[in-house]
Amino acid sequence: MIYFDNAATTPLLPEVIDKMSETMKTTFGNPSSLHAHGRMASKLLRESREQIAQSLHTLPNRIFFTSGGSESNNTVIKGYCLKHQTDGKHIITTALEHHAVLEPIEYLVECFGFEVTIVQPRDGRIQASDIKAALRPDTILVSTMFANNETGDLLPIKEIGELLKDHPAAFHVDAVQAIGKIPVYPQELGIDFLSASAHKFHGPKGVGFLYAAVPDFDNLIHGGDQESKMRAST
Repeated sequence: MIYFDNAATTPLLPEVIDKMSETMKTTFGNPSSLHAHGRMASKLLRESREQIAQSLHTLPNRIFFTSGGSESNNTVIKGYCLKHQTDGKHIITTALEHHAVLEPIEYLVECFGFEVTIVQPRDGRIQASDIKAALRPDTILVSTMFANNETGDLLPIKEIGELLKDHPAAFHVDAVQAIGKIPVYPQELGIDFLSASAHKFHGPKGVGFLYAAVPDFDNLIHGGDQESKMRAST
């Protein structure tokens, strides 16, 4: 069988398997522990964060590890919108989005009275002008994907980032299908929040990260001080 379903998940690279196996054997400490094993794990975690930040042309303190794209999306959509709901309760997204974006928004609509404008594609593509037309004074978040998982189409991220410079709404990009495939530099694109998942680019399932220009969101997982107190869990 020849595997062509890489948009769903990618196989682990041999060097990834080797590195994970080595790490599980030698660096098994809790990064929060103060003894040598903990410090070794903390150093590896720090180096991993720095490596990701370097690839995105950003700072390590803007990278927060999560369990994957779904958690990263939920963290931004729920955590940011609930924290800022006094500033407005309007969200803009597109009809192309993954359920990990659409369902958290639906949750906010049903449970907290938010309003959502879902921008439809024209000729199969999302137009930045349609995002601009949907903006309202009470819009607090615009959430779009970077690359479509079915068509491969790239959305006009830079154009959307440019138009939001003059609007207080935050810009969240679900970059799960883009990271690891094309260069993505969130600061240059005007992105406030960006979601990624390792299993989409030959890494393990259950690991992802959230880029946050500023960690301006409510913590969804409580119980520890990990990830700069923004996401508890060892």
